[in-house]
Amino acid sequence: MSDEPDHDPTRELRALALRLSDHDWRVTWEASQSLERAGQAGSDVILWGLSHPDARVRRGCAGYLDHHGTDAFFPRIRSLALHDPAAKVRYEAVHAATCQRCKPAPLTGDLVGLLVQVALEDPNRTVRLQAIAGLRSQPRDARAVAALEHIVRTETDPRLRGQAHHVLKRQDPAYKARFDAEARRRGIAAAGARQR
Repeated sequence: MSDEPDHDPTRELRALALRLSDHDWRVTWEASQSLERAGQAGSDVILWGLSHPDARVRRGCAGYLDHHGTDAFFPRIRSLALHDPAAKVRYEAVHAATCQRCKPAPLTGDLVGLLVQVALEDPNRTVRLQAIAGLRSQPRDARAVAALEHIVRTETDPRLRGQAHHVLKRQDPAYKARFDAEARRRGIAAAGARQR
């Protein structure tokens, strides 16, 4: 009989997933690298962590998907972004969905649909700002234009309204042309008033 404790790789990988919630970036980086090297077993543990009762663990696992997310994770990322009770987890899930440059391959799920829903419905301003900002990097889409126009017209929070305005100029060239023409008209009128 051996004096060594039983080797349980799942337990070890789960311990790494828990370390993704550490405040020390070196600890999270080391855990992330180990989970990546574990391949499919590491991915399975990330899925486990996305359902963990501790919001910090869910957030850490969602953060891992910023760099390692694939289409296989998209349904879970979407669910977290829309339904997690913790705003910090929703924020991290929205970021993981939209940050394509960090991933091995861009996600192909309906990112615009997800971002529009979060931008219009999330109760947290910071999460909504992240979703609106995420629409900036998406291809032009009528759903995004409609949502951004709605936010510009009806939103009372100046940061949300301002962010929506800037992203709408990118999503809708006609809106940008109208806004630029109006700004030029006001500038010319103001210059004429100063000269008088």
